[in-house]
Parts: sequence; C-alpha cells; structure tokens
Amino acid sequence: DKERPDPGEVYLDSNIDILDKYWDKFYSRRRIDASSKLSAKCSLRRALAAIGQLDLANASIENLQKKIDSRSNKKQRLLAKSLNSLLKFIGREERLERSPDTAEQVAHLTFQEFEKVATTIEDGVVKTLMYVAFTTGMRLGEIFGITSYNADGQCVPVFTQIDIHRNRKE
Repeated sequence: DKERPDPGEVYLDSNIDILDKYWDKFYSRRRIDASSKLSAKCSLRRALAAIGQLDLANASIENLQKKIDSRSNKKQRLLAKSLNSLLKFIGREERLERSPDTAEQVAHLTFQEFEKVATTIEDGVVKTLMYVAFTTGMRLGEIFGITSYNADGQCVPVFTQIDIHRNRKE
C-alpha cells in the first residue's frame, strides 16, 4: 500500500516509484514522521510536484532545469537539492542548479552605515545588542547564550548582568 502525495498535485507514477524506492533504501529504518509537512519525504514530493509530468529518469536535464528556474528564488535551492538526490539515486550524472540569474545579491552594511542606524537607538541594552551582533556576526540566540561567572562563582547570562547594572543605576 503506497502512500500517495496530495491529489491536487500532478505526479507521474514512475517518479513516485523512484521516490518510494529511494525512501525505502535511505530512510525506512529511521524513526521519522514521513507524513510531516517538514519531513524529507514531503520535501521530495514537493520537488516531484515542481517537475509535474516530466519523467525524472528520461526527461532532458534542460527541461528539468527550466522547471526549477520557473520557481521562486527561495524554492530553487531546495528543489534542486531534492531532485539531485533522486537523480543520483537512479544513476543520472547530470545535476540541477539554482538559477544564477535569480541568485540574491547580499549587501552588508559598512560600519559607518551601521553607526547611523545605531545612533537613533536610545535604549542602551538594545544598542549594546546591536553592536555585539554587528561586530561579531552572532545571532540573538547566541548573544543571549553568552555567560560569565559572578562573584559567587555562579554562571550568569551576560545580558542578565547588564540588566541588573542598568536597574541599579536607575
């Protein structure tokens, strides 16, 4: 009894058969929820839905790539990765890529641009967080995870200490 994808999507049975064999070989022994929308199996199904009626085993790589290129920039990388896994599994050497035309250009703030923004922030803790994040590249979760030891030898989050010092001054 094969589990079939969303009937609203268009799939070829041959592509679903490839997915089922791939899943059985690499995932069947793992304890994972294959039905979760966040699962690898659902990601692979979405990739097959993206190519619609194209046969994964026989379609030209150019036609498969066109289907990838027609998707939004955010989806292209995941679709290409999922389809490449299946292509490799069936022995095809070709690889799909994210379209270079739609690759996002990332621009970073210069320190001068950052300071223009930082000077508009009045809250000292927020400003400190901004400087730590900008100068170290740390994410907020990492910053809030920074700890040190107080005079009693207890491990204390750094931003708890900043908050305590700020409250003492007020």
